[in-house]
Amino acid sequence: LAGACDDWVDARGASAGHIAELLNAGGAHVVVDVEGWAAGAHVAGLLLRPAAVSALMLGHVGSSGLVAAYDFVLTDRVTSPPDFAPHDYPEKLLLFPRDTTYFPSPSPPPPR
Repeated sequence: LAGACDDWVDARGASAGHIAELLNAGGAHVVVDVEGWAAGAHVAGLLLRPAAVSALMLGHVGSSGLVAAYDFVLTDRVTSPPDFAPHDYPEKLLLFPRDTTYFPSPSPPPPR
């Protein structure tokens, strides 16, 4: 994913305010959160609206619950059925052209 971006910010260990400053200083127009509610995530930084558009990446089932942080959810029809969108998602759904639902391996690789 990083290779497809003009710029990539590794925000591990940064505070919400510092993340917002980095994104503002870099002139970010679109921010895609690939962490969501995972441990160590930086949702609070997106609540500061450091970019014009923000999206939550596939991997989070359902709404983020934070329409103040996310405009869109990048998802597929399996994870987020479009029929549910008007009722269950305050964010707009951006659906991948085919199903991309991820199922982790029953035996994940050892940590690095």
